[in-house]
Amino acid sequence: MLRRHVAKHEATLERLQRVAGARRRRAGGAMARAGAGARHWRPPSTSSDRETAAASAAARSAATHLLTAVDVDVAAAFERERAINRELRALKAAAARAAAAAAAWAAALAPLDAALRDLGDSESFLNAAAGEVEAVAGLLERLADARAAASPRPA
Repeated sequence: MLRRHVAKHEATLERLQRVAGARRRRAGGAMARAGAGARHWRPPSTSSDRETAAASAAARSAATHLLTAVDVDVAAAFERERAINRELRALKAAAARAAAAAAAWAAALAPLDAALRDLGDSESFLNAAAGEVEAVAGLLERLADARAAASPRPA
């Protein structure tokens, strides 16, 4: 977009440079023609003044168009930046709310977790006790069988 504006006003800027150069040449010639003893310098003719004014107006117009084009792009970039910042603030707030909710759930589930661990410990203890009881019962059965085999049977 900026290149289009620059290309559009390039000719105007070149014209301004030509007019300014011509004015400098004319002014130098007028001073030289007036001679060293001349007290007053006369400005160039009014037609060159009109050309200079027109070229200045065209340059101001070109500069205005260029600045407008740049300002539009810069304003759009700032607007996009503001929108991104709004989204970032919203995401940061949502992340903070999610973290707070997770912390609340963790705090609420901590007693349940402790109870389940105790239950798991109790289950392990009961399994170990059941294994020991079965071992003792098996030993008692073998002893009972051994006694029964060793004692005479009544007839």
